[in-house]
Amino acid sequence: VPEKTNYRFSFQPNLNKLLADRRAAVDAKAVEECVREEVRKALSAGAGLERIFFPQKSTQVPDRPVLTLVVLPPDLAAGDASTQKLVETTTAESGQSARTFKSALIWAVGEDGLGLSEDARKLLAWEDIDDDGDLKLDETQRRQLTESLKRAERDVRAAVWRV
Repeated sequence: VPEKTNYRFSFQPNLNKLLADRRAAVDAKAVEECVREEVRKALSAGAGLERIFFPQKSTQVPDRPVLTLVVLPPDLAAGDASTQKLVETTTAESGQSARTFKSALIWAVGEDGLGLSEDARKLLAWEDIDDDGDLKLDETQRRQLTESLKRAERDVRAAVWRV
């Protein structure tokens, strides 16, 4: 491990090794939950607009004369035929009846959620390392961990807007 102009050898794994191990062990369900929570946080701010997050059926989107932001799950890509069919069906119908207030719906559909998922996986791995009280990190490693955790949080927020 390089330290300034010297090298130090140790039996303790460095942060890169810990990150790789923890990242591989992060559960896919936890990644999906993290992604959905970050999308909710990013798109929940502001007044005057009702928000419906991640509907699967047209009945989950109310038919009311209120501007409504309908946010599809990040794993549904805008170019997929199934995503376009869901948007068309939900815009035209509300359950079994025709939708009256079609023009009240504003759709937020991601292009590709893969980068967002990878950033969320990295954030969860850094959080797991940070929560591990058994690790004996020196001051330099602790500072690097804090910086990496902050960077991962910023990266996830930025990835939500990129998607």
